[in-house]
Formats: sequence, structure tokens, C-alpha cells
Amino acid sequence: MNPPTKFTIKITMLLAALIAFFMQASISEASISIKSKTYYYQINGSTTGELKAQMRKKGPNGHWAYAVWFIDWDNEGCDVSVKINYIYPNWTNINKAPNSVQLIWRKMIRALKKHEKNHARNGIMAGRAIHKNKCKNPGSTIHKWSAKDQEYDRNTGHGKTEGVVLP
Repeated sequence: MNPPTKFTIKITMLLAALIAFFMQASISEASISIKSKTYYYQINGSTTGELKAQMRKKGPNGHWAYAVWFIDWDNEGCDVSVKINYIYPNWTNINKAPNSVQLIWRKMIRALKKHEKNHARNGIMAGRAIHKNKCKNPGSTIHKWSAKDQEYDRNTGHGKTEGVVLP
């Protein structure tokens, strides 16, 4: 076996330095995690009027659906955790309704889920902003993105302009 040359030693040292640098970067880097859960409440009916009445009665705070986000952070390492809970209606006897009502429902529920995902996106953006700011003033960041959630509902009529409607 031949002894290593100066070139081989330099390349080996450079590779070792690069590996050490990247290992240190990944160890010291703060993280953000995003987790979501989806919950359903049960409704039944065969007309859009019956479905709307059930959702008003059984939905979260009188809404048809809801996305709520929570943010936790660790000031020491600025690890940020965003938790999102979705609550949607589950139409249990959909197969007993006329096809026309089923079609209207499916179109509305797609729009409703898209609308709630946009609310969740605000929570994710808040978490990213807190992480980017190294966990400085997280309360003001949360307030800013919560206000964007409220503005979004005002601008869309709680999703009506996006198709969250039943005739």
C-alpha cells in the first residue's frame, strides 16, 4: 500500500471539514413542525335546507366548519410547533338523497375544505414568521395572522364568495 500524497491528505481534510460543518449546521438549526388533525360531526338530511339546519345546530360555534391553529415555541432553541385542527360535517345518509343534492353538497364541501385550508395556511405562516424572527415577539406575530384570518372571513363572507353555499 502506497503512503498518501499531499493532495490526498488535503482532500481528506477538506471533506472532514465539510462533514463537520454540515453536521453542526443540522444540529444547531431550530425546527418547525406542522401537525394537523381532522374531526367530523355527524349530520343527516335529504335536502339542502335540512343540511344547513343541521350544520347550524351541530357545527362548531354555529359555523359549518372550522380550522383552528395553535402555536407553541421554545425560546431556548426556537423550535416552533404548529397544530391545526379541522372540524367538518359528515353527511351520514348522503346515499339516500337525490343525486342533484349530492352533487351540490360535493361541490360545496370541496370549497369548504379549501377555505379552511386557507385559514390553516395563516397559522403555518405565523409559525414560520415566529421561527424566522428567532422567537422574538411571538404574541404580536400570532395577533397579526389571527387578524388575517378574520379579514379573510370578512372578505369571503366566510367562504360564500368561494362557493361555500347551499341553495
